[in-house]
Amino acid sequence: MDILGIEKLLYLIFVITIVLVTLCSLASYLGKFHYLLELTCHLKIQYTFLSLLVILFFLWVGNFFWLSISLFCLISNLLEIIPFYISQDRIFDSFEPKIRFFQANVFYKNQQYERLISEVKKENPDVAIFIEVTDAWAEKLELLQKDYSYWVIHQEQQIAFNENINLGIAVYSKIPLKNT
Repeated sequence: MDILGIEKLLYLIFVITIVLVTLCSLASYLGKFHYLLELTCHLKIQYTFLSLLVILFFLWVGNFFWLSISLFCLISNLLEIIPFYISQDRIFDSFEPKIRFFQANVFYKNQQYERLISEVKKENPDVAIFIEVTDAWAEKLELLQKDYSYWVIHQEQQIAFNENINLGIAVYSKIPLKNT
């Protein structure tokens, strides 16, 4: 293969790369329509690095059409990535109160009620969330109502391991609950 053929092949590889990276970058915004499209949003950093590589190639070659497509792809991905690297202290006022959460999957067959309640009292969170709450768990968790003024329990009839039981979620909070 002569040098001209290698240059054309390399050019074609970079064009295909930026087309695919741009399509995947745009597809990541359509994730709410199908779960396979949602999977494309997990590769934003890789799309960014590939865009940078392609930008360097098209700068070297001097093709401004594909360079502009590559820059669009780079900017759209950087807009998604950069907020993760900005210090939280710069985003939020450091004097804001911190909310402490406690979350536990109680496992509906578990009967160690006192152990969990003592752990919650020891940790003293602002919000405690419990998953797989059965009727028995809901009754035992009522002990937390004296420390947590706001609470909600939601249960639905479900089949778990061939048993028809009420399972749900319980939220206990020292902070007012809205829209729960």
